[in-house]
Amino acid sequence: MENTGKFLCYYWGNTKRWANDSPPGEEEKMARLNISEREMGEVVVFDLSGDVTFGEGTTLLRTAIRRALSDGKREIFLNFADAGYLDSSGVGELVSGFTAVSREGGTLRLLNLSPRIYQLLTITKLSTIFDIEESEDDIFDELEIL
Repeated sequence: MENTGKFLCYYWGNTKRWANDSPPGEEEKMARLNISEREMGEVVVFDLSGDVTFGEGTTLLRTAIRRALSDGKREIFLNFADAGYLDSSGVGELVSGFTAVSREGGTLRLLNLSPRIYQLLTITKLSTIFDIEESEDDIFDELEIL
């Protein structure tokens, strides 16, 4: 593999991670998906910013969901308020995450979907499987968290 001198950087919470070792001062290319985490009681909310696409994006999402499950969290919310694009790999990762959470007796809920992402889930009939909420307030009021 040829070293082009560019490197991929992404953020997991407040931690900066590097995909490979490139010298300081080289051009940085930010990953297309950033995930931040908030916990509210037994609920974990992952705020997605960027694109949920093949490669780093789906890997980050898979890791986040599996880590939450291993930490005993069974109510997982994915907040798409700042997400831009969801490709077929991203859809596949949502289904995989849904299956993993369901097997553990939990619920995976999708929040603040853009019209484009909602349309994609509707066309694929996945909107009938996922719990989709328009806003966090609606679901938190239902669960009496706030």
